Amino acid sequence: MLAQVPEDQVEVLSLFEENKNEKPFNQAKKSEDLNNIFFLTFLYVILGIPIGLAFSIPLILSTRKVSYSEQGTYSFAIWPFSLKLLWAPLIDAFFVRKIGRRKTWVVSCQFISGLVMIILASRVNKLIDENIEHKKKEIFLLALFFGLIVFLSATQDVALDAWSLDLLMDLVILKEFTFIQKLSSINHNLKEFRD
Repeated sequence: MLAQVPEDQVEVLSLFEENKNEKPFNQAKKSEDLNNIFFLTFLYVILGIPIGLAFSIPLILSTRKVSYSEQGTYSFAIWPFSLKLLWAPLIDAFFVRKIGRRKTWVVSCQFISGLVMIILASRVNKLIDENIEHKKKEIFLLALFFGLIVFLSATQDVALDAWSLDLLMDLVILKEFTFIQKLSSINHNLKEFRD
């Protein structure tokens, strides 16, 4: 016996079927969604590079015979990514209207992060050299530099997550609707089976 669609979903399903027949629109929408997915993937890869560098520094420090307490000092540089929830509302509230709500933060954080990485590139070997006398000071400076990079990356991640929801909302809603529709059908079938 085939499951019947509950009455409260008939209207929604008919709207879904009507939209399904609009092929030119759907093809354009699929192409746009695919472009957005590639664009967001590119931005997330760019976002991941500084984070990957920041997370690889403890391994480099351990090979340079840096003490555990100094490695612990560096671990504070990673904290901003865990605490990004605290400033996420500010990211959503403040932006430059001409640039856009999400682009303001993504572009500015990426730009500043790039500048900090360029500055750090000329100093990183001096900061992690195993022969220096004032290691604590150097590790603290290294933690500050990478803490700033991680803070900027965390800020960019918040804005990028929101931007991805903005760009792919139709795709998310369609998938949620399909998922809910399948769950409802399973629920209806289970009711039929129990009866």
